[in-house]
Amino acid sequence: MTEENLEEVKKIAINEEFKTLTIVSDPLHMKRAMAIAHHLDLKVNSSPTQTSVYKTLKTKGPFLIKETFYYIGYKLFTLY
Repeated sequence: MTEENLEEVKKIAINEEFKTLTIVSDPLHMKRAMAIAHHLDLKVNSSPTQTSVYKTLKTKGPFLIKETFYYIGYKLFTLY
């Protein structure tokens, strides 16, 4: 979903002539979001949220594992 969202943002940014964008997201999601944005040639800054729905190790752990899996998959996918 992140890639599709950023592809749509890119269309808007081009149409509105935005030079730089700021991605606001959960800190555990930020690395993948930034990697996708850079791959799409978007000039972006990151602004990780100060709060998260993932507050405990029980909720952070699975989300971090999922994000790591998707990040590695994305990096491998973009190699080819």
